[in-house]
Amino acid sequence: MSDLYPPLSLGGHEIGCKFLADGLEAKGHRLLVLTSNFGKGAAADPSTVCRSLRFITHSERGAIRRFNEIRGAILARLNYTICRQVIRNYRPEIIIAGQLNGVSIFPLRAARDFSIPVVHVVGNYYLLELLRDCERRYNPIKRIYGQCLSGFRRREDLCLEHITVHSDAVNCQHVRSGIDSNRVTTIYPIGIAAKNVCIGGKSLRSRNSKFSLLFVGRLDTEKGINVAVDAVGLLVKRHGAYDIHFDIVGAGEPRQVSRLHRQIARLGLREFVCLRGRIPHRLISQEYRSADVLLVPSIWEEPFGLVTIEAMSQGLPVIASNVGGLPENVEHMKTGLLVPPNDSEKLAEAILKLKSDPTLCAQMSSNCASRVLQRYTDVIVINKYEEYLNNVLSRDSTT
Repeated sequence: MSDLYPPLSLGGHEIGCKFLADGLEAKGHRLLVLTSNFGKGAAADPSTVCRSLRFITHSERGAIRRFNEIRGAILARLNYTICRQVIRNYRPEIIIAGQLNGVSIFPLRAARDFSIPVVHVVGNYYLLELLRDCERRYNPIKRIYGQCLSGFRRREDLCLEHITVHSDAVNCQHVRSGIDSNRVTTIYPIGIAAKNVCIGGKSLRSRNSKFSLLFVGRLDTEKGINVAVDAVGLLVKRHGAYDIHFDIVGAGEPRQVSRLHRQIARLGLREFVCLRGRIPHRLISQEYRSADVLLVPSIWEEPFGLVTIEAMSQGLPVIASNVGGLPENVEHMKTGLLVPPNDSEKLAEAILKLKSDPTLCAQMSSNCASRVLQRYTDVIVINKYEEYLNNVLSRDSTT
């Protein structure tokens, strides 16, 4: 179960859901993906995907917010009925729950009705946000109102017996929230086919070519894209690095994109920075192969950082913020460099270090491929998930 599923809204969460579903199906397991009707009809789905849950929109504005809250509560209960019907017809042995923000937690209540074990595959902090949101409502009326809207009255409603998270950083956050550490297991969310890994790394760039920087992701303040543009400005204006080019791949809210355009113009970087927009995910590998360094300047506690693994699989060194799960993927001075978050000067220094040392870049490139083959291949990740799910089923059958 997941609120979104490819080919719609292709973020790390949706890509991870499809990777897991495809991997388990390839190993002979029968499965059904139950997801929302968001964008239904935009693309043909296989018979294993059921887009019958109702997607619930959210708004922060006054009267519209109240209307959407009440409408969301009605749709949440409808999702409960739909999920019960699907479970009754399909009769699963186990339910894997991805992010459910867009469909509510009511499908979890349906799973409890049938006493089916639920495994959460958590790629972010949404479970923790649910817990905090409920527990910080001190006003009794607001608490009751919130419980009626969400259907969440106590921790047991979230079926927290089995949780897999994408990094040790996210694991620690869940344990700190009061969840038993024995219930939380770290399993990386996605793997790369070994045949697609760039063995041996990238070749050294030509002395006459520009040093190519790349950003791939959502154009959002929390992703640190503005920090990266500031760092490029420092490289050009302070260090005279006129032989660099920065490609920004991704989309965002129109207001954020306009702000980014203004920042680039204000710093006089139009000939150095190119906003490429969204590129189909199947074509991203070519972008990684064409670049010299990937920038992941996230400000928020990035739960995993899927782009780091994708880039490393193509032999691309990574400069990333030392936050969240990123340090677990990027090994400092081995597969890239780690810098403090929201610090454009340190980011510029890290870029300059790799730009001025092509031998180090080449060594990091080779290390990147080796690290992916050791930890992040599709076979390794799917086998870990399969082993975990089998253990849950065996434990559940003995209790």
